[in-house]
Amino acid sequence: MHAKTGTLNKVTALSGYVFGPEQETGVAFSILVSGISAHSEIRQRMDALVLEISDTLWAPRSSAALASR
Repeated sequence: MHAKTGTLNKVTALSGYVFGPEQETGVAFSILVSGISAHSEIRQRMDALVLEISDTLWAPRSSAALASR
């Protein structure tokens, strides 16, 4: 992942790219949360969301999971 954070009064943002295992394919993302005061907690949740995006897109899947699609 390559990303940049940004913070203003009651607003925090995280934007960037999540890359696949070969670093050739990537997905752009941007997360903006407003009306908050706990920036550190929100950033942790944003990081978890980006990890979920990465895992969902590029985690190895079992053959059973692929067959059910």
